[in-house]
Amino acid sequence: ELLRGRRNSSQAVGSFLPDLNSAGTSNACALEAMLDVMGKFSMMKTSLQEVMASNSTSEQAAIHHANQVSATVLSAMKPALSYYETGSASCTLTRSASMLEAALDVLSRLPYLFYKMESEFALVESGLSEVWLKKAAADLINQKGFIRTEASDFQLVQAFLAFKRGWDSYRPTDAERLLS
Repeated sequence: ELLRGRRNSSQAVGSFLPDLNSAGTSNACALEAMLDVMGKFSMMKTSLQEVMASNSTSEQAAIHHANQVSATVLSAMKPALSYYETGSASCTLTRSASMLEAALDVLSRLPYLFYKMESEFALVESGLSEVWLKKAAADLINQKGFIRTEASDFQLVQAFLAFKRGWDSYRPTDAERLLS
């Protein structure tokens, strides 16, 4: 969508930021601004993870830091969106053409990353991820018990040993078995 613009993008991509009607851009300055936003967005992710991991004594400091990072991201997003919406920008480039090409690859993942972030937030906030983790842990314990029970079955052990004896009697080594 970065290069083709909103009017020429797919339906799925068009549902991302639906109120933004933008022209396509191949302007290196716009792409560089978007790459800057992506880097700051990664900082925001780290900051939010710190908030989630903080305890009650460090929570306020973590939230304050997250708010500062969020403001930085927002200030970087405004010019990037303006460049993207108009399809033009002017700046002094600080990255090479190959770096900008790599940036396009990274930026093309933004819709997926936003969708993933929204989904993970909804699952964590609703408590469903914790329910799933508890159920998965219980199922794992049950599965391990089932495997122990089945693996210790006398008939299975005897069948495996009979197979092993037959395998070894066919040819004693893998190298000899490969020659057959």
